Amino acid sequence: MVGDTTSHGGVVISGSLTTTVQGRPIARVGDMVTCPLCKPHVFPIVEGLAMFTDNYMAVALHGHKIACGATLIAAANGSGGAPAVPSPTNPPSSMLNGKLGQSVDALVAMSPTLNSNLKTLQSQGWTVDYGLAGQGSYADRRTKTITLDIQLKTDPNQATQILAHEVGHALHPYQLNTSSRQAYLNGALDDEGAATLKNIQVQREIIAAGGPDIGIAGNPKNHASYIQAYNQYLKDGNAEVAIRKIGSQFGNGEFTSTTGQNYADYYGGWYDKHHGGKK
Repeated sequence: MVGDTTSHGGVVISGSLTTTVQGRPIARVGDMVTCPLCKPHVFPIVEGLAMFTDNYMAVALHGHKIACGATLIAAANGSGGAPAVPSPTNPPSSMLNGKLGQSVDALVAMSPTLNSNLKTLQSQGWTVDYGLAGQGSYADRRTKTITLDIQLKTDPNQATQILAHEVGHALHPYQLNTSSRQAYLNGALDDEGAATLKNIQVQREIIAAGGPDIGIAGNPKNHASYIQAYNQYLKDGNAEVAIRKIGSQFGNGEFTSTTGQNYADYYGGWYDKHHGGKK
């Protein structure tokens, strides 16, 4: 961020015109940094996290490089490690009110989208809570419940990741369509695409607020494809296309823990069993 220092004793002097954290503009690749050790004493940032962009410029974080050879030192994390979750003894305001633990509250409060979405769901009668160990995490539209496996309680980052994913399911206007096999598959996989899109949005908001990277649910081999679709959505605003692209990759590249099938085959098998007479 603007005002952060470097390993050469320099200072970040330019940053985003639109995105700030605690009132300070975030720094991106191309933003300028002073350097008292190297001439001409002003250099651009040359390294950033390509999956997180601001105005199509990769966001620069602690340890990323400057053209003079120095590295960034983020003031928000004086230890030099990953950004820390705010102290659970005094977390920012979250609509969950401690139900999933104060550390999760602190992360939810860092994402305006997730906090707002949870308030919307609450107003519609949804509840959020932990469930039994080993029973998985899910959003049930019939009972209007989001349930997280109790085993996630010891990992607030992953709990928040899964919460964001399930909120994406809960908000997606899914309608069962069994008019054809492809129509059913499109609907089921679009639902997964919407959940993943929400996960990435929340992930980026938390990082932009100085929090940790909660990650993306699913097979890491698919993440590059998910991120590419999300970045394209940021450029063109077409959520439907992004959801379909992510859902398609999800169907081919994510596998069930029970049968080992990819989700396209798993959902397709359900359709064949119950509606096999249709095309």
